[in-house]
Amino acid sequence: MHNDTELFAIARALLEQRHTPPVHTVAAALRCKSGEVISAVNIDHFLGFVCAETAALAIAINRGIYDFDSIVAVRKNDDTGKIEIVDMCGKCRQIFHDYAPGITVLTTNGPQAIEHILPHAYIHQRTKIQRAIK
Repeated sequence: MHNDTELFAIARALLEQRHTPPVHTVAAALRCKSGEVISAVNIDHFLGFVCAETAALAIAINRGIYDFDSIVAVRKNDDTGKIEIVDMCGKCRQIFHDYAPGITVLTTNGPQAIEHILPHAYIHQRTKIQRAIK
């Protein structure tokens, strides 16, 4: 794995640029196997939302990138004002399990393999997903 501090700093910098209270803002930094880092923020709308992690993944896939090393998501703690790591929601865990098998997720408990944080993933559609990204 590459430098976790660097990945956190990239996500933090984006959050500092895009944080717009009172909106819940999350920023993510996704490191590709090539070393390129793609960052994104979440989109929150009353009709639904796109998580920052999924937004970064979508950018990568739209660029034809399918091999990933690690990802981190950060938010500003409302109580302390500090920027901190936020754990992936269940939806993001499933999406990354399917589209980025083997990725390391930086969590509040340290780096974890995606398979570890989603040990009982739903895998029925995995064959279709793999065909879609090749």
